[in-house]
Amino acid sequence: MKKIFLLLWFVLLGLFEVQAYQFEKNGIYYDIVNGKAVVVSNWSTGYTGDMVIPETVEYSGQVYVVDSIGSNAFDNCGELTSVRLPEGLKAIGEYAFSSCSGLTSISFPGSLRHIGEYAFSSCSGLTFLSFPEGMTEIGKDAFRNCGRLETLSFPSTMKSIDWSVFCDQCEYEWEECTCDSIKRVEVKDIATWFNSNRIVGNHNLVVARNADLYVDGKLLTEVVLPDTMTRIRPALFYGCKKLHSVVFPNNLKVIDDCAFENCTGIENLELPQGLDSIKSSAFSRCEGLKDIQFPDRLEGIGVSAFFGCKSLTSVIFPNGLSAIEGFAFSECKGLVSVVFPEGLTEIRDGAFEHCDKLDSLSFPASMQAINWTAFCTHRGNNGNSCSCGHIRYVNVKDLHTWINSVRNVEFEYGSPHLYFSKAHLYMGGKLLTHVVIPGDVTEVKPYTFSGMDSIRTVSMQKGVENVGISAFSGCRNLSSVSFSEGLEKIDSYAFENCGSLTSVAFPEGLTEIEERTFYGCDKLDSLSFPASMQAINWTAFCTHRGNNGNSCSCGHIRYVNVKDLHTWINSVRNVEFEYGSPHLYFSKAHLYMGGKLLTHVVIPGDVTEVKPYTFSGMDSIRTVSMQKGVENVGISAFSGCRNLSSVSFSEGLEKIDSYAFENCGSLTSVAFPEGLTEIEERTFYGCDKLDSLSFPASMQAINWTAFCTHRGGYSDSCSCEHIRYVDVKDLHTWINSVRNVETEYGNPHLYFPKAHLYMGGKLLTHAVIPGDIAEVKPYTFSGMDCIRTVSMQKGVENVGKQAFSGCRNLSSVTFSEGFEEIGESAFTGCDSLHSVKLPASIKKIGEFAFNDQGVELELYALVPPIGGSSSLGDNLVYVPESCIEAYRTAWSDKVNDILCLERQHDWDVTVEAEEKSSAVLQAVGGVSDNEAARNVVRLKVSGTVNSYDFMVMRNKMTCLRELDLTDAHVVYNPYEHYQGYHSWNDSLPDYAFYWKDLRVCRLPKSVTYIGQYAFSECRKLTNMDIPEKVQEIGGYAFYGCNQLKEVGFQEGLERIGSGAFSNCALQDTIVFPQTLKHISSSAFGMNGNLKAIKFPVGLEYIESWAFGSCYGLSEVRFPASVLSVGSAAFEYCNSIKDVYTYIIDPLQLDQTTFSAEVFKNATLHVPETAQNNYYWDTQWSQFPSIVTFNEPYEYFYLNKDLVIDEETPRLEGDTIPETGEVQGPDADLNPGSGLVVEGSESQDLGDVHLKDDGNGNGASVIGQGDKDGHCNINAKNLHIDIQVEANRWYFFCFPYPIDKKNIKYDGSYVLRWYDGAERAQHGRGGWKDWAAGKLTAGVGYIFQGSQSGTLTFQVPDAKFDGENRDILLQSHGADEVQDAGWNFVGNPYTSYFDLQDLGYDYPVTIWNGWSYEAYNPQDDDYVLYPYQAFFVQKPNAEDGITFHAAHRKTKLQSEAARRANVAPRRMRRAAGVERRLVNLTLSDGKVTDKTRVVFNARKRETYEVGCDAAKFMAEGVPQLYSLDGQGVKYAINERPEGNGVVSLGYEVQAAGNYTIGLTRADVGVMLKDKLTGASHDFSEGDYVFSSEAGTFHDRFLLVKSASATGVNGVFAAGEAVVDVENGTIAVSGADGLCTTVTALSGILMGTIDGNGSLDVRPGVYVVNVGGQARKVVVR
Repeated sequence: MKKIFLLLWFVLLGLFEVQAYQFEKNGIYYDIVNGKAVVVSNWSTGYTGDMVIPETVEYSGQVYVVDSIGSNAFDNCGELTSVRLPEGLKAIGEYAFSSCSGLTSISFPGSLRHIGEYAFSSCSGLTFLSFPEGMTEIGKDAFRNCGRLETLSFPSTMKSIDWSVFCDQCEYEWEECTCDSIKRVEVKDIATWFNSNRIVGNHNLVVARNADLYVDGKLLTEVVLPDTMTRIRPALFYGCKKLHSVVFPNNLKVIDDCAFENCTGIENLELPQGLDSIKSSAFSRCEGLKDIQFPDRLEGIGVSAFFGCKSLTSVIFPNGLSAIEGFAFSECKGLVSVVFPEGLTEIRDGAFEHCDKLDSLSFPASMQAINWTAFCTHRGNNGNSCSCGHIRYVNVKDLHTWINSVRNVEFEYGSPHLYFSKAHLYMGGKLLTHVVIPGDVTEVKPYTFSGMDSIRTVSMQKGVENVGISAFSGCRNLSSVSFSEGLEKIDSYAFENCGSLTSVAFPEGLTEIEERTFYGCDKLDSLSFPASMQAINWTAFCTHRGNNGNSCSCGHIRYVNVKDLHTWINSVRNVEFEYGSPHLYFSKAHLYMGGKLLTHVVIPGDVTEVKPYTFSGMDSIRTVSMQKGVENVGISAFSGCRNLSSVSFSEGLEKIDSYAFENCGSLTSVAFPEGLTEIEERTFYGCDKLDSLSFPASMQAINWTAFCTHRGGYSDSCSCEHIRYVDVKDLHTWINSVRNVETEYGNPHLYFPKAHLYMGGKLLTHAVIPGDIAEVKPYTFSGMDCIRTVSMQKGVENVGKQAFSGCRNLSSVTFSEGFEEIGESAFTGCDSLHSVKLPASIKKIGEFAFNDQGVELELYALVPPIGGSSSLGDNLVYVPESCIEAYRTAWSDKVNDILCLERQHDWDVTVEAEEKSSAVLQAVGGVSDNEAARNVVRLKVSGTVNSYDFMVMRNKMTCLRELDLTDAHVVYNPYEHYQGYHSWNDSLPDYAFYWKDLRVCRLPKSVTYIGQYAFSECRKLTNMDIPEKVQEIGGYAFYGCNQLKEVGFQEGLERIGSGAFSNCALQDTIVFPQTLKHISSSAFGMNGNLKAIKFPVGLEYIESWAFGSCYGLSEVRFPASVLSVGSAAFEYCNSIKDVYTYIIDPLQLDQTTFSAEVFKNATLHVPETAQNNYYWDTQWSQFPSIVTFNEPYEYFYLNKDLVIDEETPRLEGDTIPETGEVQGPDADLNPGSGLVVEGSESQDLGDVHLKDDGNGNGASVIGQGDKDGHCNINAKNLHIDIQVEANRWYFFCFPYPIDKKNIKYDGSYVLRWYDGAERAQHGRGGWKDWAAGKLTAGVGYIFQGSQSGTLTFQVPDAKFDGENRDILLQSHGADEVQDAGWNFVGNPYTSYFDLQDLGYDYPVTIWNGWSYEAYNPQDDDYVLYPYQAFFVQKPNAEDGITFHAAHRKTKLQSEAARRANVAPRRMRRAAGVERRLVNLTLSDGKVTDKTRVVFNARKRETYEVGCDAAKFMAEGVPQLYSLDGQGVKYAINERPEGNGVVSLGYEVQAAGNYTIGLTRADVGVMLKDKLTGASHDFSEGDYVFSSEAGTFHDRFLLVKSASATGVNGVFAAGEAVVDVENGTIAVSGADGLCTTVTALSGILMGTIDGNGSLDVRPGVYVVNVGGQARKVVVR
């Protein structure tokens, strides 16, 4: 009754005519219905903002109930944002709120019972809808296109849900309508959901693919379907992704379309036994589904029923199943196993498509045919191919099942076929490897066994007539095929890509093999054809097709047997295609006829034509003989017959076609038969050994492109350089030959650089061109070296382009009167042609006809012919004097090269240089004769010449080509022959012949210097001999002489300047003189033809880019003398394969010295002795291959250490021829270097120079010896070379006695020795001038010379042993202890020696070059350098000093040892309780002197030998010392603390400012200046004071102070705080910082990371907190 009421209500609402009138109240329009209630009217579309509809409204004194919203009331009110509906509202009319896109929410009152059609359609802002209890239905499309709806809540009264209410419009049948924005659906009762309707119209489904279902507020994850349910509605649970468990009722019969589609949470399906049918897409995209249990009575599985169930791995189908619909399990990518039941008859298209892991299939006997499209994984373009490459295992009950399978299906866009590239076929469970095609099968259908790798053999029984397309294609392991009699046809691709097939014998009766039947059978090398096979289509066997299908390769076929040669000749090798005619190659085939290898081919006379490609690639063929009747040899008929060595042509042959014998590489000679008139292009192309050709008289012209071996760019040149012998019957044949062929990109022409022309069997050397030949055609004699002379008879008018080019031995050409024209480049490259006379009839000379090659041309034509510089180059032209001006006018660009025929051109003059003019000019005609100098071509000058003469020879003699100055002497003259330059005595002037067109020049024998740019850019010079007296070649002297190929260098040359021979054409090898010392930058750069360089021993410097870009350079050898090789010296010399270095100590290379390619690929050859040096050198080690050699040495030098151990070969010098004695090499050991030889084998040396810079940097030699006096290093002559400065004292001590005559010095000098006895006696003095004849080994001497230079001490036959050296010390008793026992001794070795290794623990005093310094081995690190002398005071406990040979070191070894030992030594010496050091310095800003005070409670205040060191006073420099109570001056004063006060004295030579510094303080001290009264704390810096000149003993006191020399207490270091107190240094506020504590001596006492403390003994320290340092005192 209630439903009837509502229906009537809406009928009235929509149709009832208004009784009164509409009214407006508060902006809302109303209609009165039946006088009691009002309806909100649609009179306005302007509603905006928030709307509140009242429950009642008063009008005309009456109150009306608002119980409905009328149709279209708020339609299209897009700016309406919210509406509050009144309680009591019962209905909302159709379209009431349609298109209110601004409306974001709506709350329905509990009284609402009906929502009309489209009421809220297109309210795109709505996101949530909750329908009130009591509502039972919603009008059609009420919420269509509400695209943001996310949540729907239905009441219990809503018994079913019509999803069409919420979906978007569906335009086509079978289209899904989506509600994808809905994320949550709430129902009170699951029955509501069961009754949902998902169908729109006839076929459209409504799906909410993202919605979760909530029942009574709980997420639905499990569902138990009621027993009453027999059919599950379409799309009922579509998209319920959280649903993971479904219990089906026993009475269920049908699961409808899409019922559980996209329920990704379902993992298992246990379907009821009564289930009959699973409809389309029922479980599609259930990606979590892993297991299905089908009921036994299941009859059908619909289209796409389980599509995309990716987790499904196996399926067992029930026995009653008869069909599986299309795509039923498509995209089940996890599926690996399927069991098909007996009774199954059909699997439809795509049923298991893209099941990539499904590799095993077993079919029942009921399956009569398999539609393989059901299993493919990929479909090609337009559906024309499918791949079943994933299927590995297929089992069938009977082979007929397999053969009858459907592999081709007709589609709209083609017939797809299936590939089984990896499948193995099983029959009855057994792998099918041997296939027997039964006789009742007349045709093996297309693709039947395609891709079956398991198949090994195939045998076809009688009855099989046809093998279909691709029947066995891709059976890669098929190795044998047996055909039976009766086989008529093998179709295309039948055995394509059967890669294991090696041989095939075709049966008698077979007549046809289709195209590509055996394509890609790469191992198929043996074929046997029956007599019935009249012709072979070779495309059936090719393996590769070229571009556009125009070539095929049959290179794999080795053996072909035919019954008759006609079968072979008639074979099809050319097939017409859209893009060309492909032809076949048989590059490795052997042809057999009746089982016998065909090596000698006889073409029978009944074969008029040898067809194209007939024998192409047949290597077995050795000879070919053509019988009479053969008229034509076709294209490529014998091409590629590499072993064909002989061809015999018969009379009657008319034509040999293109490529007929191309690449017949063994063919050496061909005699063409009489009657042959034509040979096509490239007929014998690539026949590289074909050197002999004989042409008949019938051959009127030869197309030479038939014989070329190479074509250049754009086909513009061809080479026939292999042809050596050409015989023609008549010269006309040769001249008329075709050498130019018109092609698309140019005119190719032929070269014959090695050909000899024979005429009638006789070598043509003298060519007479007959008069009936008007033109010598282009290229006629090009490259013919045999031709010596050419004579042209009257009637010859023209010589064509390059007609005689490259005839290098042509020396004479005569032209007859009437000759008119010479073609382009006609005589280019005729190097032996030096003069030519051209008749008066000449009219034209072509471009480059006589290109710059030194030809002198005599022209007798009175009218200048057409031509000029482009025709004649730089060649000289002689013309009649009467018309010389006409020539110079016509050929204005050659005006300087045109000479008078009647003038003198060769001169030999003797002159004496003139001060203001040129004597040479006077000798050839003087200034007044303008033509005199211009006509000089060859000139020899004797006598003296100067700048004037060089100006004339360079500027006025414009045609000068040859110049001989051998007997000329260059003298000084200030005249500038070139701006800024003039002549000097015995020097070839700078810019002497700059840019001069000289061909030959002989230099004066007397010159010592060749000036810069002297011959630069003389581009016609080809060779140059450098005179013996030349010592230097100036910069760029021959730069740009790009034809200069040979240069002869003489002994005496010392330096080659920058760029001297850059950009020349130097060839092969340069041999330098032994005197050469210096090759400057870019000296030989850009000489690309240079192959090798022989540097002399004695060469020292190779500057940057010296040989850069010498591309052809393959080898470089550095002699032992080289000191430096500059950057990029060999840059871009990428052809260098071997680099030899004879330098023991690796040079310092730049990264660019060699290019990266050379460092990467070249082999480095090094002396065996120096292998280790090069291996570890940073730059040289870049060579990947380092090979050693052991060759004689003349000389070597060292900059570093060379250690020759016992296993390393010694360095040997040259052998004296007369005696056979092996000399030792000479050696220079530069400062800092060292030679160490280990073992007993001797290293003999010649002249050895040990070099010392005079500042302690000397060379070392360390050898070994034995008790018998044998030494392992012996020098024939030892030279100790020391660099000294004038008027400076040096302290020396030598290991050898040295005769006075062997002291070499270029100046006067003083040598003194020290008499300790005199000092002991007098308390001063001791120096005595040396007057003896020999320096004593081990004794100290001082030296001072008058000039700076080298001081050399020579020692003949010097031996370097390994003995210890004992130096005895003299006592020299004295009244004063400080004066007793002084000895002047020294280092007795040619090596460095550490004081720590001396075993002598007492002070020594050395000379530092300007002052004395005292060192105590207990406190100081000091290394004695070679030959260093020093003072010691003999202690009572010692009689001498012993130097142990085991502690000798080179400088590098000493430095390494010192670095390793310095820290441990300093730690050991850390000042302790007993000894506390204070080191002080005095400086005048230039020189610093030192003194030391050591506080030691165990010592006395007076002088003690062994710990104290008396001060040796130096002259001329500041001196600082301490004093005791007796006034003794100390360099080292070790004493007790006493009162803590020590007197300091000093001596200065000039008034001024001086500085006293503190370098170490193990105890707190202050400096007290008694003169000023100041007390100085050294923590505040050094003390600076002023002083007069003199000696001052009592000005300064060193005062021990507990509060001085540093901070004691608390101070800030940035953000950190340091507290120094009671033996502890504490740091706070130093997070993330590191604090170091260091003694003044440099010893690291410890570190503090962050905050912390360090306990230290009392003393002075430097505390560094995060980079901020402060000196502190710890008490």
